[in-house]
Amino acid sequence: MELLDELKKRMKQLEKARAKVHKELENQPEGHIRVSSFKGYSRFYLRNDPKDFNGQYIPKGKEELVRALIKKDYLERVRRRIEKELSQLRRYIGLLEKERADVVYSKMCTARKALVEPVLLTDDELAEVWAGQKYRQSTYLPEYKIYPTKRGEMVRSKSEVFLADMFYEMGIPYRYEQIVKTKDGKVYAPDFTLWDKKRRREVYHEHFGLVDDPDYRRDRFLNKIDEYRKSGIFFGNNLMATFEGEGSVLDMNEIRTMFERALH
Repeated sequence: MELLDELKKRMKQLEKARAKVHKELENQPEGHIRVSSFKGYSRFYLRNDPKDFNGQYIPKGKEELVRALIKKDYLERVRRRIEKELSQLRRYIGLLEKERADVVYSKMCTARKALVEPVLLTDDELAEVWAGQKYRQSTYLPEYKIYPTKRGEMVRSKSEVFLADMFYEMGIPYRYEQIVKTKDGKVYAPDFTLWDKKRRREVYHEHFGLVDDPDYRRDRFLNKIDEYRKSGIFFGNNLMATFEGEGSVLDMNEIRTMFERALH
């Protein structure tokens, strides 16, 4: 659930900020500061006693003390807000995890599930449904599909084997060469169509293996990317790519990191 992930991410940000605030507050001077403004001029007063509202005037030349007290005041205000926000986030996250409507179906027994059309599914359940659906696959030159993957399908190159097996091991649902029709009616088959669990959508992945070939760059890369763009398929959004050429091999560790950040 993307909302839950974002809330937990926000909690981590706040907890990190809280630790920094606590550390910085350890080195701040005693007391608090009062600022008085008159005719565009500001005067600063040190308050060591909470009962003493006015405080003691801080003369010029004590700028470092003024700066430190103002910083302390800021940090204490931030700390209070952080604690308040963290409290609210914990309560809301707990409520979502305990009372989420999409877990009703997942907690039903198999016999009940078989007789019910679910209204809501968890991210994992929806991914499983997507992975189990039939899809239209490219039939172009099937004789070139000679390399087996761990999932048992045949692909066209060793690089595609590496990629397919990586998706399989990472638990990223994928379809090989699923037919996609563009806005202009042209038919393409991206190497892989992936399921983005967090955002509940399809993401396309193309592997361009001959980028140093001018004809390939024009016909298989530039023209295809332009057609995708016209149909709302963009780099940085729902289109990912890997590249390979003479003297340039796939770095599977870097590619794995890329997909982990994008889809996990």
